[in-house]
Amino acid sequence: MQEQLELHIRYCGGCNPTYDRVALVSELLSVSGWAKKGGSLAPGDIWLGVCGCTRECVRPPGGHLRHIAIHQSIPVLTLIEQIKKGAEKSWE
Repeated sequence: MQEQLELHIRYCGGCNPTYDRVALVSELLSVSGWAKKGGSLAPGDIWLGVCGCTRECVRPPGGHLRHIAIHQSIPVLTLIEQIKKGAEKSWE
């Protein structure tokens, strides 16, 4: 049985997108069956920053939470596996 996750999704401003960010997230949610979550973040939530380029201008809010940023087109199944593993991105 597939784990049901809810993702907090935040898009960058889209000033220089190199791929269709909305289409990638739409496919991610469709293939995975996961839901887009609104409201406040809670410990253990997954925050997904969807950046249009390598500038990665979208940053996760403070506090300890699982987060991942994507800045290029990536196969959806690969992205799903990264999210399941709780991949973290250092923002230093």
